[in-house]
Amino acid sequence: MKEGPRLVASTGRTSTQMDQDGPITTAPGQRRRDAWLLSGDDLLLIELGPLLGEHYRTHPVDNIEALSRASASGWMLLLDVVDLPDAQAQAVRLATRYPLAPVIVFCADGELNTWKNLPAARTVCAVLERSAIQGPPLVRALAEAERRLDAASSAITSTTMRRLEMPADDGAADRKPLLLGIAAVALLATGALLWWRANSAHAPAPAAPAPRSSPAPVAATATAKTPAAAAPAIAAAAAVRGVEELLSDARSAFRDDRMQLPRVDGAPQGDSALELYSQVLKQDPRNDEALDGLRRLLAVTRDRVQVDIRTDRLDEAALLIAAYRNAGLPSDDLARMEREVNAARPRQLMQKARAALAAGDTAAATTYAGLAANAGADAAQVANLRKEAGTRTAEASLAQLATQARAAIAAGNLLEPSGENARARLQAMQQAARGQPLTQAVAHELQQALLARAQLATRSNDPRQAEPWLAAAAELGGSPELLAAQREQQAVVEEAARRAAAPAPAAPRAAAAAPGPAPGWYPARARRPLAVVYPSAALSNAQSGYVVVEFTLGPDGRAVAPRVIEAEPTGVFDSAALNAVRPARFDITPPAGQDPTGLRARLRVTFRYQDVVQSR
Repeated sequence: MKEGPRLVASTGRTSTQMDQDGPITTAPGQRRRDAWLLSGDDLLLIELGPLLGEHYRTHPVDNIEALSRASASGWMLLLDVVDLPDAQAQAVRLATRYPLAPVIVFCADGELNTWKNLPAARTVCAVLERSAIQGPPLVRALAEAERRLDAASSAITSTTMRRLEMPADDGAADRKPLLLGIAAVALLATGALLWWRANSAHAPAPAAPAPRSSPAPVAATATAKTPAAAAPAIAAAAAVRGVEELLSDARSAFRDDRMQLPRVDGAPQGDSALELYSQVLKQDPRNDEALDGLRRLLAVTRDRVQVDIRTDRLDEAALLIAAYRNAGLPSDDLARMEREVNAARPRQLMQKARAALAAGDTAAATTYAGLAANAGADAAQVANLRKEAGTRTAEASLAQLATQARAAIAAGNLLEPSGENARARLQAMQQAARGQPLTQAVAHELQQALLARAQLATRSNDPRQAEPWLAAAAELGGSPELLAAQREQQAVVEEAARRAAAPAPAAPRAAAAAPGPAPGWYPARARRPLAVVYPSAALSNAQSGYVVVEFTLGPDGRAVAPRVIEAEPTGVFDSAALNAVRPARFDITPPAGQDPTGLRARLRVTFRYQDVVQSR
């Protein structure tokens, strides 16, 4: 992949870097940030993990109550409001409960303006649409969140310093004797210190330095300083914990089963036995007690990881292994546990893919299947799951087309408007899955609607208006209803032609003329070959057949009131034969002095599938 431009977001004390397609990284020596992610979408967690990288300690939770495990300050919140019930009220509740935590909101696409005027905007430092969580918008949002964290930290430190330097005025009169006593003790201590310094110049040098593990006596010198200078010394003494103190806390934590390992489901507090031994080794890498404690904790870690693997809590197992590895004690067991977690990862992802597929979320199922394939899942199982997801997707698409086609039928949009009518929707269904029962059912419904329109046109003043509806219905295949509608239309047209061709009644005569012989059938001969269009349904089914059409010869050689009197198979080629006969011209040369005008003629139209195939 071609590397995009590198984006840098600086917050003063820390900096984050992220490529447009890469994770945020932490420079050596930088402290990691705590980021709590409130979301119920596993796909968002998967997408954000690589983007945040190692610069952040992420703590995913799925409800607001779980945030109670977070510390009072020093962390940011990534809030996913896409599926969060009563999202804005919850955001205001979070702002009230955690006023020092900057919030980055992820909303659905198109809802950005809804969240810009949020009442809790004082804690919300950015609102991002879900489609914009990669690239510069996320970098800028994280930079702003870190800036607010640093500002809040500076404000807390300044307030603490002022409180140490400036005691409150309330009750000052009551504390005057106590303050005078403290001042007297300070004067005595100062005099003793001056006497000791004056005599120490003649004292011999100490024989050996103090033991390495002994903590520095910061409290003895702090009393000799003024109140303004005492605060930094007190803060430094609280921040530095000696080896003995850490080991003491580690022993206590080791005796409590709940405090032996870090709490991987919340923010690291640094109070577990594993973390305390790790801090000892940072100051004294060869401390025997800390090394022995880590070795004993290895068995506890192994048992916890096995439980996490069996219960599909692989992320917690991975975090625990990482915490133990950060302690700096090399072990083959850690590598073995990592291999076991990685081996269980494909199975977990495949389970999530199947669960998403069962819930009808084919997009999530496909995503999980891809992750499982990358993690080394069985190729055949991944292929089967992807195939099933593709089948489900095709079925969903077919169902959507069927819904659109039926809506067009109900609205009366059978053949128009172009591209949005019921016939166009049905054609799309036939291209996707012609043989599916749903496609055949929609085709039957459309044919019935077309025949209903044809029947209305047949019974109107111009029965020929029914021909386009009948032709469209015939394209969907033969049926008894289609044949009945065609015969009805032919009969109505023929009756209208007979009434139009009937001569005017003659004047009464004295004696009626004797009736002539009944005319016979005239063999119709077309002047040019008929323009026959082979029905598409018959082509698809490789059908052949014939149709015998009867009509009256007009004075211009046209066929008047053509109708089908015989067909094999019934209803398949009827419309195609009639459409070929109507525009044709026929020879009306009188045979043997007989005028064929007004005679009934018959014509056989043959359809051969083999001829069509050979012509192609």
